[in-house]
Amino acid sequence: VSHFGGGNEELGFSRLALVVSVFFMLSSLITVFFVKEKQLQTERQKVSFKDFCKYVTKNDQLLIIIAIVLVINIILQISGGMIIYYFKYVVGDTWYFGYYSAVSSGFEIVGIFIFPFVIKLWDRKVAFNISCLAIFLGFSLFYGVNLFATTNLLLICASVAIFKIGI
Repeated sequence: VSHFGGGNEELGFSRLALVVSVFFMLSSLITVFFVKEKQLQTERQKVSFKDFCKYVTKNDQLLIIIAIVLVINIILQISGGMIIYYFKYVVGDTWYFGYYSAVSSGFEIVGIFIFPFVIKLWDRKVAFNISCLAIFLGFSLFYGVNLFATTNLLLICASVAIFKIGI
């Protein structure tokens, strides 16, 4: 980041965000103009937003799943947005963020690849509960690391690995 800003972090973040956004815009434009979608001839029943809301509010199990997924997503967004500041101001070393990102990305991909095998061993309900438990345990371990071993990179990476396997 400091490389993009010539030593100025604020300018570096702005320039990095600009580079990333241009990349995403270009890839989106390439997708829109060059990827053709096959048109399937199927009859679809029109469902209004009001009907959808009625269905969701009457289905208590669906409502609970939506609430859990929403809470997990909010936690992910908040923690993902604040993690660089955690490493900068709490740990005192922004280099840890690179390790965090590598472990986080790697174990999220591992979680995606092991999901079919987990489903073969247990049903989806058990897999969902295991996932929620892994997320809770990973965050709990991360909190414990924050309290007792703030700069222990191995424990930070272990907590992130457990957490991301659950996602």
